[in-house]
Amino acid sequence: MTLRRLVIVLFGIAIIPLVYAGALTWANQDPTHRLDRIQAAIVNEDTPAAPADGGDPIDLGSELVEELTTAESGSNFTWVELGADEADNRLTSGQTLVVLTVPPGFSANVASVGGDDPTRAQLEIRTNDAVNQIVGTIAATIGAGVRDALSDEIRESYLTNIYLGFTSIHDQVLDAADGASKLAAGATDARAGAGDLVIGLDDLAAGSSQLATGAGTLRDGAAQADAGAQQVAVGAAAIDVASGNALSGAQSIQTGAGQLAGVTSSVSSGAAGVSSGLNALQAGYATMTDEQRLAAIAQLLAQADATSAGAAGANQGAASLAGKLSTLVGSTAASTGLSTLQLKAHELSGGASSVATGTTALVTGANSLLSGADEAASGAADAAAGASSLNDGLEDLETGAVDLADGLADGADDIPTYSDAEAADLASVSASPIELQTVRENEVPWTGYALAPYFITLAMWVGALAFYLMFPALREKLLNRGLPAWLVALRSYLPGAAMAVTQSLLVVVVMRFAVGIQAENLFGLAGLVALTSLTFVAINQALIAIMGPIGRFIALVFIVFQLASAGATYPIQTTPDFFQMVHSWLPFTYSVEAFRSLIAGGSVGVGSAVLVLALWLLAALGITTLAATRAQRTPVGAAVAIAGGTK
Repeated sequence: MTLRRLVIVLFGIAIIPLVYAGALTWANQDPTHRLDRIQAAIVNEDTPAAPADGGDPIDLGSELVEELTTAESGSNFTWVELGADEADNRLTSGQTLVVLTVPPGFSANVASVGGDDPTRAQLEIRTNDAVNQIVGTIAATIGAGVRDALSDEIRESYLTNIYLGFTSIHDQVLDAADGASKLAAGATDARAGAGDLVIGLDDLAAGSSQLATGAGTLRDGAAQADAGAQQVAVGAAAIDVASGNALSGAQSIQTGAGQLAGVTSSVSSGAAGVSSGLNALQAGYATMTDEQRLAAIAQLLAQADATSAGAAGANQGAASLAGKLSTLVGSTAASTGLSTLQLKAHELSGGASSVATGTTALVTGANSLLSGADEAASGAADAAAGASSLNDGLEDLETGAVDLADGLADGADDIPTYSDAEAADLASVSASPIELQTVRENEVPWTGYALAPYFITLAMWVGALAFYLMFPALREKLLNRGLPAWLVALRSYLPGAAMAVTQSLLVVVVMRFAVGIQAENLFGLAGLVALTSLTFVAINQALIAIMGPIGRFIALVFIVFQLASAGATYPIQTTPDFFQMVHSWLPFTYSVEAFRSLIAGGSVGVGSAVLVLALWLLAALGITTLAATRAQRTPVGAAVAIAGGTK
């Protein structure tokens, strides 16, 4: 081996770990931020629903579709809205890896969270483990994020309704509080009015008592005045009669006195004449003649007779005057004269005194009555004011009581009541208003099922590579016998093919009975593993037959790119563009997809795998045939074809 070739070989061997580490790391460097390359379907079967509070209709299904289909996050799938049938078909065929279904009544169930009979809304997310198992986990995580986001929004709306309900209750309680304030104010006014009414009634009672006392005094004074007035009336009547009699007697006395005065005047004149005559007679007696004396005596006698007659008349008049005076004086027994008048006047004075006393009592009683009336009026006014205040207070009490009752009733109506079971159910639904139902079609029980297709494929390639580490790609004996090239290639292939079938059977048996991988289609898996192993043997044979030891190097490098581009763990959409480009050209891709379906269930990729693997098998045998032709023609070709193995 020349130095140059040695350097190339050593360099190739040195970069094999680099190629493995670099390519595999590159393919898986950031799959979770390339999830937007995975197409997922959303099926919206929801219809708008009216919320419990009567607000605008809720259409969460459309909102969710809008939100997901316009999202541009690299950590989320690329969502497209599809019909239910199309989404099912695409999920079954592997064209779509995830289907999120918003079922009928979703918005209605969400709306029920604000009511008394909440129902947990459901979302369904479906994946197919026969296509990719880890997508189910990713989809469940994304679905949980969607559920949590919606739940937060629903809880926010629900709590908003609760707090609005609290605001409404608060307003109603404020109304009740206002009514209670009015009730308290009315009670205060009523209490004040009642106090004023009590004071007024006390004053009214005192005034009424004083009125009663004054009225009693007035009554007694009036009775006394009435008795005195009656006595005055009787006395006045008697005085009237007595004064009439006294007037008549006084008139009689006046007449008698006049007559007596006339008589006494005559007597006085006669007496004066007699006295004068006697004086003249005495003076002239000595000088007088007897005749003169007799004439004088006769004249004196005549005057004396006249005087005597006048004295008799005076006496008679005096007697008559005395009788008149007696009549004027009268008798109290006979109720006549001035005596009766004096008695009646005394009685009249007593009656008048009684009247005066009664009148004084009347005045006192009237004053007391007036004072009591004033006090009663004041008390009545206070009582009226208190009654008015009491009435206002009672009206406020009534209004406040109605407001309080209405406010409390409205508040009570807005405060729902729940049984323990209802409260627990409401709390449970409110805490988690949306339930995410994950449906994994063809679900596998554990991760080993998902990785088995990958490892089986890798094992078959390594088995084929190992076989040609020990055996030549073309058998030298066959080349030397001059057989047709296709027959040389085929007969050189048969030992590897026998080993391929043996390896495939061993792998399937161990996977089933030792590892515990229970394939849904065990015989189909065994057949496809055998086809895969036969293909990989043919490919390795062709690489070595055409390029010798370099073919083994190519086989080692080739396996790396197949591993990175097979989409064995994360979907191929999450890998860099280079691996997505070569993905559909390499045999690993089809064997891994077919193994998944045959293990988990379904038929995704099985037909494609049979076709592609058969084509690779035929192409590899064709290349091996070319290598056999070249080996038969040139010694160099023969050396290359049999290099690396025993003859």
